Amino acid sequence: MKNIVDIFDNFIVIKRPIFVSYNREEIIDFFNQILPYFNNGYKCFYAENGEPINNDYIKNLQIISDILTSNNINPNKFVILYENNSESHKKLLKNLGFEYALHIRWITDATPKEFLDNQFLSNNLDKKFLFLNRKFKHHRVELYQYLKNENILNNTYYSAKWLNDSNFEEDYESEKVRLRVDVHDHLFELYNQSYIHIITETKCEDVIENIDVSFFSEKTFRHLAFNRPFIMVAEKNHIKTLQSLGFKTFHPYIDESYDELDYNERMKKIKQIIIDLNKKSKEELFELCKNCENIFEHNRLHLIEISKSIQSNIKERYPYALQAINKLITNYKFI
Repeated sequence: MKNIVDIFDNFIVIKRPIFVSYNREEIIDFFNQILPYFNNGYKCFYAENGEPINNDYIKNLQIISDILTSNNINPNKFVILYENNSESHKKLLKNLGFEYALHIRWITDATPKEFLDNQFLSNNLDKKFLFLNRKFKHHRVELYQYLKNENILNNTYYSAKWLNDSNFEEDYESEKVRLRVDVHDHLFELYNQSYIHIITETKCEDVIENIDVSFFSEKTFRHLAFNRPFIMVAEKNHIKTLQSLGFKTFHPYIDESYDELDYNERMKKIKQIIIDLNKKSKEELFELCKNCENIFEHNRLHLIEISKSIQSNIKERYPYALQAINKLITNYKFI
C-alpha cells in the first residue's frame, strides 16, 4: 500500500488512478487497509488524473460507496478530483454520496508560451488540414485510412505514428521526455501552416451507458489556445461538455451536429464534414478562420480564467491538503 497511498496528519492521498482497473476483491482488500483512517476522521483524496473513465471505474465507484456506507462511514469522506464535467457524471458522484471537485490535469500544461507568441494566418498556407496521431487507436486508424483513400492526406500535414507514416520531419527524441511534453510540442510551424485542425482525442468509442464521458487531454486544451477551428474526433457530447466549461466552439462555421451522434454515425458525419471542407479553396478557409477570431480570443482568455477558478476552488475547500493535491495532480500548477 505504501506505493499507492500517502498518509498525512488528517487525510490520505491515493497516488494513482487505480480504480479504472481494480476488481472487486482488490478494492475490498485495499479499503480494509485504510478504513481505520476513515474511522479517525480522515478524508481520502482520489484524482481521476488523466485516465479515461470506463465501465469498470463506474462499477467500482458503487463498490467504494457501499463499502464506506456498510462501515458507517459517510461517503463524503472520499473526495474525487474529477475531470469529466458532464452533468450525468456529476449526478453519479452526488448520488453515491462522494464529495467532488473539478480539476483538469492538462489545462495549465497544454498551452506552451510559444503557442501564444508564434501564431499567424494567411490565405496561402501550406495545407488545409492538420491531423496528428501518435498512438494506435481504432478511431484514428479508421479516419487515417479514410483520408488516405479520399486523397485528403495530400492536403494535410499528418502523422500516423503506429505506421511511422508522416509527411513532415518529426523529432522522435522528444518521446524520451515525460508524457506531459507531447511529441508534437515543437511543431508550431505545422499548426500555423494549416487551416482546420482535426483532433483525435484519446477516446472516441461510446462505452458507458447513461453517462456522457468526455475525456480531455492536452490535445483539446492545446487547440483551445491556438487560432484555428477544429473538428473534435472524440466521445459523444464532447463538444457539449466543453461548452459547459464555458468554452466556445465553431458552429455555424463548422457543422458540429456530429457531437450528439452515436459512434458510427458520428464518424460518418465527421468524414462528410472533412470532405465538404476539403472542397473549399484556401481563400475560403482563410475567411472561415477570420470569422472565428472572436471565438479564438474568448477561448484563450477563458483557458486562463477557468484554470484560476479551478485552482482557487481547490485552495478554498482543501487548504490543508493543497501541497499534497499539487503533487498528486502531476502537471497542475497552483497560482
